[in-house]
Amino acid sequence: MSFRFHSGSSLTAAVSLLLLVYKASASGCDFFTGSWVVDGSYPLYNASACPFIEREFSCQNNGRPDSLYTTFRWKPLHCNLQ
Repeated sequence: MSFRFHSGSSLTAAVSLLLLVYKASASGCDFFTGSWVVDGSYPLYNASACPFIEREFSCQNNGRPDSLYTTFRWKPLHCNLQ
């Protein structure tokens, strides 16, 4: 299965993600400890229009009236993923 990220080529995005994870783990980043923070650049895509999200997990298509939850991202402790 192949997919594309909003930023372009899926290969470029995958390599960028691997480099980000490598740099973060080398600097002592703890991916499992952190908090949810509001990010103004989110949501990155329209989840209700995504064909890869199964029906049971599509909050908006199942009637969730708000969309505030789509503006949060995970912020690991002691690292910046941007």
